Amino acid sequence: MPNTFLPKMAVVFCAFALPAFALSGSGPNVTTWRYDISRTGQNLTETVLTPANVNATSFGKLFSYAVDGSVYAQPLYMGGLNVGGGTHNVVFVATEHDSVFAFDADQNQLLWKVSLIDAAHGAASGASTVVSSDVGTSDIVPEIGITSTPVIDPTTNTLYVVAKSKENNVFIQRLHALDLATGNEKSGSPVVIHGSVPGNGNGSLGGNVAFQAQWELNRVGLLLLNNHVYVAFGAHGDNGPYHGWVFAFDATTLQQTGIFNSTPNGNASGIWESGAGLAADTVNGGPRMFFSTGNGASNVSVPYTNSENYGDAIVRLDLSNGGLQASDQWTPFDQQQLSSGDADQGSGGVLLLPDQSGGHVHELIQVGKNGRIEVLDRDNLGGYNTSSNNIVQEIRGQVGGLWSTPAYWNGNVYFWGSNDSLKQFSITNGLLSGSPISTGTIGSSFPGPSAVITSNGVNNGVLWAIRSEGYNAGSPSILYAFDPTNVSKLLYSSAQNSARDAAGKAVKFAVPMISNGKVYVNTLGEVDVYGELASAPPTVPTPTFSPVAGVYPSAQMVTLSDSLAGSTIHYTTDGTTPTAASNVYGAPITVSTTTTIRAIATAPNDNASGVASGTFTIGASPVINFSNGFASTAGLTLNGSAVHSDDSRLQLTTGATTQAGSAFSNTAVNVQSFSTDFNFQLSGAAPLADGITFTLQNSAPTALGPTGGGLGYGPDLPTGTGGIPLSVAVKFDLYSNNGEGTDSTGVYANGASPTTPAVDLTGSGIVLTSGDTFSAHVTYDGATLYLTLKDPVNGAIYAHSFPINIPRITGNTAFVGFTGGTGGLTASQKILTWIFASNPSFTPIIFETETLHGVSSGPVFRTFAWGGFPDGSGTILDATKAGDSVSFTANVPQAGTYDLHVSSKSYFTRGIWQLSVDGVNVGTPQDEYNATEKLVDSDLGPVAFKVGGNHVFKFVVTGRNPSSSDSKISFDALKFIPR
Repeated sequence: MPNTFLPKMAVVFCAFALPAFALSGSGPNVTTWRYDISRTGQNLTETVLTPANVNATSFGKLFSYAVDGSVYAQPLYMGGLNVGGGTHNVVFVATEHDSVFAFDADQNQLLWKVSLIDAAHGAASGASTVVSSDVGTSDIVPEIGITSTPVIDPTTNTLYVVAKSKENNVFIQRLHALDLATGNEKSGSPVVIHGSVPGNGNGSLGGNVAFQAQWELNRVGLLLLNNHVYVAFGAHGDNGPYHGWVFAFDATTLQQTGIFNSTPNGNASGIWESGAGLAADTVNGGPRMFFSTGNGASNVSVPYTNSENYGDAIVRLDLSNGGLQASDQWTPFDQQQLSSGDADQGSGGVLLLPDQSGGHVHELIQVGKNGRIEVLDRDNLGGYNTSSNNIVQEIRGQVGGLWSTPAYWNGNVYFWGSNDSLKQFSITNGLLSGSPISTGTIGSSFPGPSAVITSNGVNNGVLWAIRSEGYNAGSPSILYAFDPTNVSKLLYSSAQNSARDAAGKAVKFAVPMISNGKVYVNTLGEVDVYGELASAPPTVPTPTFSPVAGVYPSAQMVTLSDSLAGSTIHYTTDGTTPTAASNVYGAPITVSTTTTIRAIATAPNDNASGVASGTFTIGASPVINFSNGFASTAGLTLNGSAVHSDDSRLQLTTGATTQAGSAFSNTAVNVQSFSTDFNFQLSGAAPLADGITFTLQNSAPTALGPTGGGLGYGPDLPTGTGGIPLSVAVKFDLYSNNGEGTDSTGVYANGASPTTPAVDLTGSGIVLTSGDTFSAHVTYDGATLYLTLKDPVNGAIYAHSFPINIPRITGNTAFVGFTGGTGGLTASQKILTWIFASNPSFTPIIFETETLHGVSSGPVFRTFAWGGFPDGSGTILDATKAGDSVSFTANVPQAGTYDLHVSSKSYFTRGIWQLSVDGVNVGTPQDEYNATEKLVDSDLGPVAFKVGGNHVFKFVVTGRNPSSSDSKISFDALKFIPR
C-alpha cells in the first residue's frame, strides 16, 4: 500500500479529555506535551505507580536509551503499535542532532531511527544541524536541530515534528509527517516553513515581513487540533530580526492554511514559553488557541486585528477553518517596564483550567518572569489599560518567576518558580487561595520545573518534576516525586541513591513523561527510564575512567573499566553517543589533545549501562569559565545594580535609571598576557543608554564607578572624579556624553572618563543599540590589546588594536570583570557568557610579508618603505583588476587554532581583498581604501591548523571602493595569536 495519509473520520475534540488508550495493558498514549492541549500536566489513568510504591526502595532507574544529541523535546508514547512485524509499546525521542528514535517502551531496544537531514527526509546533500554560533547564542549548544516537542495523531499513526538545518549555507525549517511504524515521510511531507505578512516591522522589505529561518526558534510544543498542526516560533537569544510567528498546516496535505505574526509593525515578542505546548480549547464549536509572548513592541486596541503588535501579552487566536485570527488579548499595565527590564511575560506557559463554577467558567493561569500569578477569563482576557490589570485575580509575591508552566489536579494548582520551592494552591469557584496551602522543602534555582501529576482519577496521585539547573555545569537532572495532596511530603528523588538512579546530564525545561508504570526523563544524550525495581532486568554498571576526566598538562593514557565481570565496553572519541556497534575497548586510550570519551558497557541478557562521559583537557584551562552562562555566579562579587538574572545571565543594569553595576572575580588573576571571550546584549526601549566595560583592576572585587556615562567605571565627563583606580577598561558605549557618539569603543586607564577619545563604530556594521547579541574576543600579548567585535545577526566584524602596558597600570595580577551604567535613559545590559584565560607564555607568531616567499598572478609584487609600518617597510601588489592575487608561503610551526591578524596600509589607491588559507576563505573581504594613509589591523578570526608546517596564504583582489583610484593592495605582517 502506498505510504499515504489515511482518511479521517469526524472527531470532536475536548480539551480536558483523558489521553487516548492503546491496547489493554499498554497504558495511556502520550501524544502531546503534558498529556492534553489544555497543558494541565495530568495523567488520570496511571494505575501502576502510586504513593505506596514510589520510594527509593522499590522504585528507581531501570535503563537508559542512548541517543545522538541533546533531548529538549518531551518524549511521546504510543501503546500497542505494530513495528517491524511485532507489537510494541513505543517511546519516540527527538534530538538536537535532527534525529528521531523509536524505542520499545519496556526494554532497551531500538526499533528504528531516522535522520531528518538526509535525502530521504527532504534535505539537500551535505545538510547539517545548525551550529550554535550561527545564531549567536549559547542557549542551546553545540548544535540546534529538533527543539520543540512533536505531536502525534493516533488516528493516522503520524508523528509531526519540526527540524532545523543548514543546507548549502542556507537555513531551513521543515515540518515533517512521519509514519510511526517506520519513520518514513508520508505523502506531501516534508514542507519548508516560510511565509510573510504585510507590515513595516523589524526586517521588513517592500511592506512585508518575512519569516527568517535562521533567527527563529521553534521552542514551543506543537499543537494538533481539528486536523490542523500549529507551529510557533520565537528567537534564539533575542538575536536577529525576529518576531513571534504561528503557522497552521492541514494535517493531511501539509498545505499552509494560516499565518500570524505577533509584531508585524514592530519587533520581537517571540513565542517560546520555556518549551510549553501551545494551549487550545473549543467553546460552542469554536476552536481557540492561547499563548504568551515575550518582550517587544505593543500597541493594541479593540477591535483586535492581525496588524497590531502583541508584546508581553497573552493572546487568543480564533482557529476556525484552519485560520489564525487575533480575537482577544491581555497586556500587563506595566508592559513597557517589563520589556525594558527584560522581564518577559512570555517566559511561562499557559495553563487552561477545567470549567469553573462562579462568574468565570473558562479560565487560564499564567506567570511570567516577574512572578505575578495571573488568572484570566478565556472568554474576556481583559485587554490593556495603563494603571491596573483588568483580570479575574492577581497574586503577587507568592512564587518566583516562572520559566515553566503551572500544573492542575483535583482542585489544586502547582507552581515551581525559579529560585523557589514547589507550591500548592487550592482553587475554589475560579479563585486561587491567596497563599500556598502547602510548600515543598526543596528549592530549585533557574529555571525551575514544570510538574506533572499521575493518578487513577482522583486517587493515588503522584506529582513528578525534574530539576534541571545542572544543565550549566554538566550535572545530572534530578527526578522528584511528591504527594500532590501535600507537596511538603517527598516520595522519591533520584539523588537518594545516585549510584543507581542518577539521570543523564541536565537540559533546560525538561518535563517527565509517565505512562504504564514507567517514567521517562529526557537529558543530554540519553533518555532515562524509571519504574518499579522488581520488574527491572539487570543493568550493567556504568564504566569508569582512570585517571578521572579533568585538566592535565600533558598527554594521558586513559583506562576504561567496568565492575561487572565479562562485560564489554564500547566507546567513542568524536563526541557521539556510543552504542553496541561502537569501538570495543581493549587497551588504554592515548589522549594527547583535548578529547571527550564516552563509553557504555554491555553484557548478555542485561540492559546496557548508562553513558559515561569525560572530557580530558590537555594544556592550560580557562581561569574563569562561564561558557554556558551564569546559572551560578560563584567566584564573582556583584556590586551596585548588578544582579544574577534568573535566566542564566549576568545583568549589570536592569532597565532602571541612574544605575551603576559591576561584577568582578573574587580573586586576582594574571594579566601579563591573556585572552577572554564574552557575549553581551544591550537592550530595552529606545533610546538606550549608557553602556558597559570589560575591566581589569587592582583595587578590590567590590570596585564600582559612577552612574550614567561613567558606565560604572569612571566619571561621565573628563573633568569628573570617582573612577576605579589601578585599572584598564574596554568600553562599549551607547550614548554620547562628550562627543563620543552613540556607537563607540575605546580603552581607558585608572578610572578615566570612558567618553573621549573614542573609536567610532559607525559604518562598521556593528550597531550597539540594535539589541543584538555581540561576541567580543580580546587578547593581550604583553604589549598590544586586540579587540574583535562580531554581530552574528548581520555578520559584521570590527577589529582594532590598542598598544598598552597593562601590568604597568594594574600590576601583574588584577580582578577582572564588567561594569555598566545608566543615567536619565535606560537599558538592560547583560553578559551572557564569559571565559577568561591567563597566558603567561603567550607568544604570537609574526611573519613580515617582505621576508616571505611570494608569488604574484602577474602584476608587479614589491617591497616598499613607509614610516607607518612598525619595521618601516611592507609589500605591495600593483593590482589593476579583480582576480589579481599574491600568495605567500609561511611555516606555522605548531598545529592549533590561532586568531589571524593582517596589518596593512590603507590609502586612496587601494582595492578590496579576500584572504584564503590553503584554498579556504577566511574572514570577510577587507577594503583598504582610505582618504589618507593609515595603518590598519584586520582581525580575520580563528584559523585552525591540523598540522604544523608550510601553509599558503593567498590574497585575491575582489574589487575596489567606488572612491578608490586604483586596485593596489599592500601588507606589512601576518600575526598568529594562539587561542
